Amino acid sequence: RGLASGVIGGGLTLGIGAGGLVANTLISAVGTWQGAFRTWGIIIAVLTVCYAFLMKEPPKGLYPEEAVEKVAESTEKINPFKTVACWLCIFILFFNCWQLIGFNSIAANFLKASGFTAAQAGTAVLLAGLTGVVSTPVGGMISDNLVKKGRDPLKARAFTTAIPGFLVAAVSTLMFPFLATGSFAMACIMAILCGWGVPVTNATSGALPMDLLQNEEAAGKMFGANILVGIGGGGILAPIIAAALADSIGWTASFIVLALGAAAGMVISLILPRFKLKN
Repeated sequence: RGLASGVIGGGLTLGIGAGGLVANTLISAVGTWQGAFRTWGIIIAVLTVCYAFLMKEPPKGLYPEEAVEKVAESTEKINPFKTVACWLCIFILFFNCWQLIGFNSIAANFLKASGFTAAQAGTAVLLAGLTGVVSTPVGGMISDNLVKKGRDPLKARAFTTAIPGFLVAAVSTLMFPFLATGSFAMACIMAILCGWGVPVTNATSGALPMDLLQNEEAAGKMFGANILVGIGGGGILAPIIAAALADSIGWTASFIVLALGAAAGMVISLILPRFKLKN
C-alpha cells in the first residue's frame, strides 16, 4: 500500500513541479492565456473520462501474510471525524502542502531576487518537482520494507513520514536562503533537497487511514477529508502567507515559517501511532 500511495503521490508532485512549464507551453502554443485554460480544461476532461473507464478495484490478497502483517478490518461503524487520528492526518497533509507548495510559490522569485536568471530559477524549481517524483515511491518502498522486516505497519509509515520526509524538508528549507545563493549548482542542490522530503510523506498518507482506523469505509472518508482540508488549506494558505512575509519581513522569514510547518508535521507523525483505534 505504501508503494501504491507513493506512485499516486509522485504524480501529484510532478504536477506541482511541472505546472509552470506546462502552463507556459500551452500559452505559447495557443497564443492566449484564455485559450490555454480552455485547452487544459479539455485535456483534464478527456483524462477524467479515461480514468473512469480504466479504474478497477484492486484484487484481493495482494500481500502474503508471511510478508506483511495483515490489517484486521473492523466491521464496527466508525465516524472518523470524531477521532484524533483523523485530524492529525489532516494536519500532516496540511503541513505537507504548506512546505511543498509554499516553497514552489516563492523559490523562483527568491532566486531571481538573488541574482539568478529566470531560466536558472525555473530550472531549480523544476528539479525540486522532478525529485519528488522519485522520492515519493522511494518513501513507499521504505515503509513497505520496514513492514516486511517485522515493524508495525503504522509505526513504519509514521517513521517514514517523520524522518526521511518532514525532517529532511524542515532542515533543507531552513537552510535554503543561506546556501542556495552561493552558486547555480548549489541552488539546484538545495532545491532538490527541499523537493525530496515532503513528497516522501505522500507515499504514506494514503496508507495511514486504514492503518489507524482498521475500517475500510471510515478510512475512505478520512482520506477524502485529508485531501479536502489538508491540501485545500495548506495549498491555499502557504503561498499567501509566504509571499506576505517576504514582502513585509524578508525572504528568510518566509523560508523559516515554511520549515517550521515541516517540523510540526514531523512531530505530529511521531506521535500519530498513539492514536490508533483499538478494536
